[in-house]
Amino acid sequence: PLRKEFWEVPEKKIKENIESIMITFGGDDAKNITPEILAFLNDKYPELNKNVIIGRAYQNIDEIKKGADKNTNLIYYPNAEKIKEIMLNSDIAISAGGQTLYELARIGVPTIGICIAHDQFLNLINWQEKEFIQYIGWYNDKKLLFKLEKSISKLISFKERIKSSERSKILIDGKGTKRCIYKVLKKIKRESRKIKKDVRGR
Repeated sequence: PLRKEFWEVPEKKIKENIESIMITFGGDDAKNITPEILAFLNDKYPELNKNVIIGRAYQNIDEIKKGADKNTNLIYYPNAEKIKEIMLNSDIAISAGGQTLYELARIGVPTIGICIAHDQFLNLINWQEKEFIQYIGWYNDKKLLFKLEKSISKLISFKERIKSSERSKILIDGKGTKRCIYKVLKKIKRESRKIKKDVRGR
């Protein structure tokens, strides 16, 4: 389920041009992919602001720092509220395939997905089929950066980003947890009535 900070969110504005990119690879960046992605973006798109999420378990912070340029913002150990703020202020995102994808979808951030674990694969494929993300493959794909550049080029299109954002917000409306709670309470109430009826019938 979505964290409660994402139940209610303001409307995200899709800008005509891409100005900033969010980079997020979970709480530990276990495959050490952030430095590679950051170096690529600094080389190909130096004018863009890069919002790099640093998780508490990151072991590669020094390497990331060395690769940062003047347009790189390193955000250390952000809580859910801060993550939401960064998503609202980023034009596109590059993300692994875990829980963060649901939060990006809730905000409506056009996203490029990279698989870093086997349990993420079907999730990424599903989001791609629903036309929310641009899935570009596994972290160790030799053509990953080529695919990344191709996907960014596609998302330069204002219409493409609008489509992705609108599609994602239809799929994730932030009310899933409330629906689950409602169904559970409804079932408890129904079972309670049944028990009372059985007791009275004895």
